[in-house]
Amino acid sequence: MEKMGFTEFANWSKNVVEKNFNGFTADVSIVTLPGKMYNGLSMKGRNTKVSAIVNLDSLYLAYADNSMPLEEVEETIITVFTKRASSKSAGNGYNWIWDYSKVKGKLYIRLINAEKNRDLLETVPHHMFTTDLAVTYHILLADTVEELTSTIVTNKMLGMYGVSGEALHADAIASACELFPANTASLSALLGMGESNDNPMMVVTNNGRVHGASVIVYPGLLEQLFRKFGAFFILPSSVHEVIVTPDDGERDARELTDLVKSVNAEMVAPDEWLSDHIYRYDGRYLSRLVL
Repeated sequence: MEKMGFTEFANWSKNVVEKNFNGFTADVSIVTLPGKMYNGLSMKGRNTKVSAIVNLDSLYLAYADNSMPLEEVEETIITVFTKRASSKSAGNGYNWIWDYSKVKGKLYIRLINAEKNRDLLETVPHHMFTTDLAVTYHILLADTVEELTSTIVTNKMLGMYGVSGEALHADAIASACELFPANTASLSALLGMGESNDNPMMVVTNNGRVHGASVIVYPGLLEQLFRKFGAFFILPSSVHEVIVTPDDGERDARELTDLVKSVNAEMVAPDEWLSDHIYRYDGRYLSRLVL
């Protein structure tokens, strides 16, 4: 049997949903996330939308190279949506995300590289934290041991909320500080070497260690670190955390930059990369160092 092209495969996938979930319709649309885009399959009913999105690009590649037969593709789609649909209470789904009074307490932020995500930033409200790092706003849908589920706030959503970008930013910062408090620990302690004055590097993240680099945006955090270290460098190890080390004259900025570039190239996944530059905070200004 001749393989389906992607368009035919997408229509077939939509039909799988609609024949197995009575009263629901399926849709295929572009999903945009920091660092990647893909064709996603979602489903919705008259009064609810099931938030799970199946990555159709991945499924199609698996089907096209014969690593996943159509029967298994169909089973995967049904399993994902059945699990998500059964987790909804009283069929309410996530309709509350259109009510800003309910969204405010579920907002949090992420810090991403602006140039790498320039297409995404055209579609979502954001705040430029530095010349190359942007803050985006997200709604926490579920936070369990198994998964952290969220959705990004888009320009369309902001318009429907009827609030300004400044108000969204302030509310997201306040909520993020509550949902994901900042967490700091010495690098040597995390590596099991105990506290060490010879290695004063500190890992700065949030309590969930997911998109924790964003905590450097939290009010007062940089000032708190300045009181501990004096002027310091920030090394963006990934979107999940940064490393802080004092600018005490013993650390060369170029060597630190080379270290960040080397680690990024060898150890950081592309979708977790934040920046190849380092930053310096002197108690008043946060500056990107271009070396």
